[in-house]
Amino acid sequence: MGPERGGGNPLLFPNMLRVMQGPWHGLHWRVPIDDTHTQIFWAGFNRGGERQSPEQLADPPIDDVPAATGPDGEYIMDTFYKHDTMAWETQGPLYDRATEHLGASDRGIVLFRRLLREQIEVVQCGGEPMALVRDPAQNHLIDLPAWVAEEVDVAKVAAHVGDVPLARPMAEVFDGQHEVFEVPIGAARPAS
Repeated sequence: MGPERGGGNPLLFPNMLRVMQGPWHGLHWRVPIDDTHTQIFWAGFNRGGERQSPEQLADPPIDDVPAATGPDGEYIMDTFYKHDTMAWETQGPLYDRATEHLGASDRGIVLFRRLLREQIEVVQCGGEPMALVRDPAQNHLIDLPAWVAEEVDVAKVAAHVGDVPLARPMAEVFDGQHEVFEVPIGAARPAS
């Protein structure tokens, strides 16, 4: 079966996720507000949608996400977001990572945590963390693909992801630090 041949939603370090949601290009920011709570902000845009007037941009609509639980306290499992919410909230206020059993498919989690810890230390020592852009001239929209695939042939990418807007090969998106590794059958994926 070989290495996984899919990509996914890019994480923009340190706390933003880029997600395609129908016609919307969504950005999710996960911002710690204290030791046990995180606020999630979502902003979206539709590149093919109507242009907003300066007045509309100055006063964007703000909506709260509907509750993930019903009156009985049970999670309503009717959307992907509510599935995520259930997984986050049922861990409790502080998850004991000492009891965690990470597997081969969690390698990205380990790498992300290591990078986050390194960047926290940079800031604690008075340095600038990576991915910080202070110069407005350098702060422009980076056109990320909606989906990336391990293949280098654009036709093969389309075969994996179908007609997804902005699907591009990983080689066009990631630098030389990108690594493909085998996830053993049974560790994170079923035998076919």
